[in-house]
Amino acid sequence: MVFASFPHVTLASRDEVIEVFRKYQELNESFLKDVGNIELRRSVEEYSENFYGPKLSEAKSLVCKKKDRVILKAFMNVLVSTRNSANEYPSWVLGEMFLCQSELVVSEFKKFDQFEEEILYGKLEFGFLNVTYKKERVTPRYDSLKQLLESLRP
Repeated sequence: MVFASFPHVTLASRDEVIEVFRKYQELNESFLKDVGNIELRRSVEEYSENFYGPKLSEAKSLVCKKKDRVILKAFMNVLVSTRNSANEYPSWVLGEMFLCQSELVVSEFKKFDQFEEEILYGKLEFGFLNVTYKKERVTPRYDSLKQLLESLRP
């Protein structure tokens, strides 16, 4: 009998993910205060690419597998504060979170003010439509999720 050995993969701790989110927000806020600073812009982009982006899949796992409301709220706060970013991947992650934990996403979404809801709705709609593109028929509960999404429109 042959046994395959796979490396043990662990989810990042909530604290690790939140720290990366906090640092990214902090860097972005500094950049917004000095948008002409090319060095600062480069720092934000590098941090996003090397730290924030990789932690998004871990955040998604924590939300989808553990229903981690703290991570979801922190992620939504990052999305609002980094609305100047052209990076589409975070929107895709939010769309995937909506697929796996729609009630949790809706619950947290409704805690934001109208301005923030408008930002989050745009990202959520973009993400949901992209992660389900050409998969509408095979996405469980697609029609009800789309209706739920549309009910959130500010």
